[in-house]
Amino acid sequence: PFAADVTDYVSESPLQLQVRVRDESDTSYHTRGKQTLKRGGMFYTAQSGIWQSVWYEWVPENYVEKYRITPNFGQASVAIELTSKSSLEKTVLEMKNAEVTYEVTERQEKGHVVTCVELRFKDGVFQSWTPENPYLYEFTLTAGKDKFQSYFAMRSFTIEKDEKGIARFCLNHKPYFLNGVLDQGYWPDGLLTAPCDEAFIYDIELAKKLGFNMTRKHIKIEPLRWYYHCDRLGMIVWQDMVNGGTKYNMPFVCYLPTALPFCGKTIKDNLYGMFARKSKEGRALWEEECKDTVEHLYNVPSISTWVPFNEAWGQFDAARVACDVKEQDPSRTVDHASGWFDQKEGDFRSVHNYFRKLKVEKDEKRAFVISE
Repeated sequence: PFAADVTDYVSESPLQLQVRVRDESDTSYHTRGKQTLKRGGMFYTAQSGIWQSVWYEWVPENYVEKYRITPNFGQASVAIELTSKSSLEKTVLEMKNAEVTYEVTERQEKGHVVTCVELRFKDGVFQSWTPENPYLYEFTLTAGKDKFQSYFAMRSFTIEKDEKGIARFCLNHKPYFLNGVLDQGYWPDGLLTAPCDEAFIYDIELAKKLGFNMTRKHIKIEPLRWYYHCDRLGMIVWQDMVNGGTKYNMPFVCYLPTALPFCGKTIKDNLYGMFARKSKEGRALWEEECKDTVEHLYNVPSISTWVPFNEAWGQFDAARVACDVKEQDPSRTVDHASGWFDQKEGDFRSVHNYFRKLKVEKDEKRAFVISE
């Protein structure tokens, strides 16, 4: 998503706003997901038009431009950081479903003011969020002349060793078996656009009824409504970054590692030409969008894992990218290269297996996962 301050261009009300977007689809290195102008196989019809919400709103001159919510499960506390142009007047936190105390501090950061509201649960008692009990804490924050409502959940996603010394995915510091689906986010009557909010709810509730507790949102970023329903209904989300790069060399990135799995363990992803990533500008743009994605979805409680690359589609420098993502968000796990070309980084040994008898490989630090 993107935003623009149009204050200086507004001379009357109501305001008429025109938004235009040019989509290169698969004719360039830009991010595109599974869109292609020539559909077929695992790639889908390209989306025309703007397929997510567009709106404008009035805000005070000094308003909360963005906020970050970071639960600290072990300390029974939550940090809510508000970013504004200048110092906010009195900041007041209101919560109805919890007894908390809070402290407000302020610091300067990159020409802005960051107001931190640090709240603590009374006696360290709180309800944990799980797919079986998706408990959310709602709050209202009045910050100067601005005011907004939001929510958070108390949960922790980590990789820890069990009693046998095997690295496992843990929810709230307890081993948790993930049983999920690959969610493409394509709709028969709208392509990338869901027909209605109820369609989001139907998909998530049906998956839960079928026994799934996790969904991998596949190389697509949904409207925030979808993530909200995952939060409140209890569905753990693995979030892919949207893939880009020029035309893929499918015999190399798909067929070779499928037929000869050892190739995926030995080939380095700094061979930019083989991975459709010759453009330095394209690589830099993808990294910028990767950081923007983490920032945009940071407050979503149900997201447990970031997935930078899928099956070498525009993959490059995945080991370094995994470390960068982890530095930006240490509260979640990272599956650095889902599928073929493992660069031995991240929190998972991530395998795609369609045709062979499964061989589970023990890793000293990473949990084993069949990610497709």
